[in-house]
Amino acid sequence: MSQTTVAPNLFAQSEMTPRTVMLAVALVSFASLLLELALTRLFSVVLFYHFAFFAISVALLGLGSGGVFAHVRRAWLQRFDIRMLGAWLCLLNSVFILASVEVVLHTPVSLEVTGRNFGKLTIIYLAAAVPFFLTGLLFSVLFARSTDSISHLYGADLAGGASACLLVIPLLNLVGAPNAVLLAPAAMASAGALWASDTQLRKRACALAAIFILLMAGNYSGRLIDVIYAKGAYRDPQWIEFARWNAISRI
Repeated sequence: MSQTTVAPNLFAQSEMTPRTVMLAVALVSFASLLLELALTRLFSVVLFYHFAFFAISVALLGLGSGGVFAHVRRAWLQRFDIRMLGAWLCLLNSVFILASVEVVLHTPVSLEVTGRNFGKLTIIYLAAAVPFFLTGLLFSVLFARSTDSISHLYGADLAGGASACLLVIPLLNLVGAPNAVLLAPAAMASAGALWASDTQLRKRACALAAIFILLMAGNYSGRLIDVIYAKGAYRDPQWIEFARWNAISRI
């Protein structure tokens, strides 16, 4: 007698409406792709113009390793509810996005072929890959547990990524790459609020998203987070302003 395998229903498992799940997935995708695109601008200024595509390999490493981890540790991950997993991964991701940007901005790298420069480049590479690792982990677990809704989830994923592609150039022109990056953790924390089933956790996620928005607003005028080193050397604010607009003009 043959047995029929019933695909798990994500909406029944998570007790979330389809619209909420789709929005949460779209926000995670939006934040991740916005980070990747903004990093291309930062790398072209902080490192060198030919390092702009460095962000692509960083994103591929992070997403791929997150998927591998989800497969290798699938038995351990099965113990966690999808909503709790989604909420905490999004909250951690938002914090790590800010941390990775700080590492990129505060790690000077020159073109000299030395072990010191190679070590710094490795630090930048691994730090920038962490947010993509968390995104890859979340999406791998989510897609594996919701095979019946895969088309809807994939559509939300594409919609979020497309939104980032449409908004990145206006954002870079209006607020610059560091501030554009700060929008990514705000979106990620908002996704965490949607995933959260606990009221307290949802409030903390909303508060964290608000903090990132306020930080973005304060950074627009106060330059709290900005390029400090470019091409391996400390740069004064006037040179940074010139370099930023030069990089934007090449898009």
